[in-house]
Amino acid sequence: MQNISAPEAFAALRTNPDAVLCDVRTLNEWRAIGVPDLSDLGKSPVFLEWVRGPGQPPNPDFLAVLAASCTDKSTPIYFLCRSGVRSAAAALAAEQAGWKQTFNILAGFEAPGGWRASLLPSAPFQPG
Repeated sequence: MQNISAPEAFAALRTNPDAVLCDVRTLNEWRAIGVPDLSDLGKSPVFLEWVRGPGQPPNPDFLAVLAASCTDKSTPIYFLCRSGVRSAAAALAAEQAGWKQTFNILAGFEAPGGWRASLLPSAPFQPG
C-alpha cells in the first residue's frame, strides 16, 4: 500500500483508464457530505463501506464485493474515506488479499489537504 495525496490520485485516475476509486465511507456520509465526481473522466467511484457505522467492525463482505468490482488484481485502486484512516485499513486489507497496486488517499475526502480542500470534483450522492 502506498500513501498518495488527493490531487495525485485524481491525476492517476485521469491518466490511467484502468484505475479505480473506491470510496469506503458510510452510506450516511455519502448522503450527507457528497462524493467524488469522476464523470468528466468517464468513470464512477466504487462505493463500498469499510465499516457500516461508528464503532462497527470492518464490513465482512468488503473483500468479496471488492473482488466483484475489481476482478483484475493488478488494477490500481485508490481508497478514500473521510480522513485517510479507514481507507488506509481498506487498502492494506486489499493488498493482503492480493491486489498489487493499492493506494490510500491521505487526508481523505474532508480533512485539510483532502479531496474537497483540493477543490477536486464532487457531487451529491446518487444511489445507483
